[in-house]
Amino acid sequence: MKNIRSLAILIVFSVIYSSEAFAADIYNGKSVYKQRCAICHGDRGKAVMPGTPDLSRQQGMQKSNSYLLKRLKRGKGSCPPFGGILKDEQLNDVISFVRTMRRQ
Repeated sequence: MKNIRSLAILIVFSVIYSSEAFAADIYNGKSVYKQRCAICHGDRGKAVMPGTPDLSRQQGMQKSNSYLLKRLKRGKGSCPPFGGILKDEQLNDVISFVRTMRRQ
């Protein structure tokens, strides 16, 4: 019984302190995406700028959320760094929204 209780406490703390444990808000992600990302990636994820990933085909989205978060915070190529501009929560919302995009 003591081992089960210890395991339950460990699981609870793991969930509470895990950065990916909190549900993202895809509606907020859509709003931030439209403001910050659509100019290059298009409203529906279809790339507008040459060399930009086609998010409607999930290009570049095969990585974990934590990898993509770091990538968005640092920037790459013509994509500006959003670290210090957007909160991690906002960036996670954008990642979750982009994962819902499908080619139409």
